[in-house]
Amino acid sequence: MSTVFIVCVLYMLTVFRVCKADENSNIQIPLMDNVKAPLFADLNLSTVTQQLKRVIQQEVKRSVQDRSNDSGNCDRKIDALEKTLQDLVVNYTNTLNQLTKTVETISPASCQEPYQRIGSGCYFISDNKVSGNAAFASCTEPGAYLANFETIEEAMVMILFLQKKKTGNSYYVGGRNINRYLPNGDWRWIKHGKATPMTYFAFEEGQPSGTAKDEQDCMFFYATNRYQFYDIHCDNKRYYGGYICEK
Repeated sequence: MSTVFIVCVLYMLTVFRVCKADENSNIQIPLMDNVKAPLFADLNLSTVTQQLKRVIQQEVKRSVQDRSNDSGNCDRKIDALEKTLQDLVVNYTNTLNQLTKTVETISPASCQEPYQRIGSGCYFISDNKVSGNAAFASCTEPGAYLANFETIEEAMVMILFLQKKKTGNSYYVGGRNINRYLPNGDWRWIKHGKATPMTYFAFEEGQPSGTAKDEQDCMFFYATNRYQFYDIHCDNKRYYGGYICEK
């Protein structure tokens, strides 16, 4: 109510200043447009000014009184508008997120060569024999990362694909042991600098076998009769292999 009152007062003062400048002036209003004997009526602006002042004062008084009587209703209306705005923001955000996921799924640009669509992921499979650290760097340079199979479904899709490929190669993927001093280590999926705990543990029997003295902190997707995870020395030439990048 105080804001409305201040605005009204400022409006009144402005009107009064404008009117006061001419309040002693008379103007002639044509009553009949007669060329030979034009008829005019004199109008004293001071009278009009006084009348305007009274009308404005009455309207301001009524408006302030209405605002005062309806303050509770205004508060309810403001609360309702804020709730509506919040709902619109939530709906817009959800729609935008869903649209982004849809575009990423159907857009060919999201999986351009040399990457290929495998399941719902976008992968590049290299058969070049490199170390684990070199594989990590090779994927991160173009803005990708060593493949993260965060769900068993993702891993199974890749297993079936590689079995059909029949290269017999083993591939570095994005699993890393971030604490070799713990029993079996602390294995995480590394993606753009973020370390996500593994929700399933698909290492071969007896794996992982690395220790604090026998550092085996990189993860191999090992190709024998079946594909399973192994922990491997990250820089030992004996364990050079291919790698799988993901976008």
